Order: sequence, then C-alpha cells, then structure tokens
Amino acid sequence: MTCFIATASDFTFARTGGSSSSGASDTAELVLIGIIVVGVLASIVFFVPRVRSRIVGVVKPQLSAAADNLKAIAKDPRKLAHLFFGNLLSQVLFAVALSLCLHAYGESASLPALILINTMASLFGGLAPVPGGMGVVEASLIAGLTAYGIPSTEAAAAVLTYRMLTSYLPPAWGYPSLMWLRKRAYL
Repeated sequence: MTCFIATASDFTFARTGGSSSSGASDTAELVLIGIIVVGVLASIVFFVPRVRSRIVGVVKPQLSAAADNLKAIAKDPRKLAHLFFGNLLSQVLFAVALSLCLHAYGESASLPALILINTMASLFGGLAPVPGGMGVVEASLIAGLTAYGIPSTEAAAAVLTYRMLTSYLPPAWGYPSLMWLRKRAYL
C-alpha cells in the first residue's frame, strides 16, 4: 500500500492517440466488471447450499491450520521478524531484478513502483488456477509496466527476460543441485 501511495502520481491510464478520459472510463469499467464478478461468485457461494458446503469443507481446515501457524509464529518474535523482513527483502530483490531487465532494454522505473507492480502481479498469479501463475504473472507485469508508462514492446521484452531469469531457468540448475545434495545425504 505504501508503494502505491509513493508512486500513485507516476501511473497513467491514458492511451496514446486517444483522450485521457477514455483511459479512466476503461479503468472504471474494469473495476465495475470485477465487482460484479465477485458479487455473482459470492452470491452463488452464499445461496447454493451444495456449493457452500463443499467450499466450507475445503476452506475451513485450511483456515484453522493457518490460524495455528500464525499463533506459533506470533509467539516467537524472531520468527515473525524473519518472516516479515525476509519477505520484504525478497520483494526488493525481485524488483531490483526487474529494474535490471528494464535497464537492459533502455527503460527504467522507480523501485517503489516496481515493488508495487511485482507484488500485485504475484498476487494475481497466486490467485490464478495455473501452476506458478504462468502467463498470469507475465500479463500482470506487462500491464503494470505499461500503466506506469513503459512502452509495451520494452515492457514485454523486459518481463519475459525477468521471468526467464527468475522462474524458468532456476529449475534447470536447481534439479541437478538437489540430486547432488541427496546423493551425498545432505538432504
């Protein structure tokens, strides 16, 4: 949230070659469509007992496990600090990597804006029902960068480079490393 407050003046939704009011109306339409979709889904869950019981049966154990984990973490301030600062450091490092990929294509963006864009893209990728948010994260990152003012071609190139370096290549050397560690009984 603080990243959005720090960078809100840098975001523009106006289209090139068109009026700036159409960009704002498109954004309002998207927000309205999102609210309607959430309302319809919530209504289905609330008013259809079979759907409600199935969702409650799946979600309730997960929520109780999460509550138990949060209680355990809250009892140990050191774990809480590791969790908070580790996540903060992770977000900053991913934003720096995205910044470096943008720089490779001759573009730049502020670090708070990149943290916000990356965090929102990760959120959308986590909500999507695809492994690792594949495709959703890339689309969200490109949309966020173009909304920030990066040209779409450079944004797409930088995002694909970024995702290649941070998500798709690490398993290529991670798997042999894991096998090496298991073979020597380190894991």
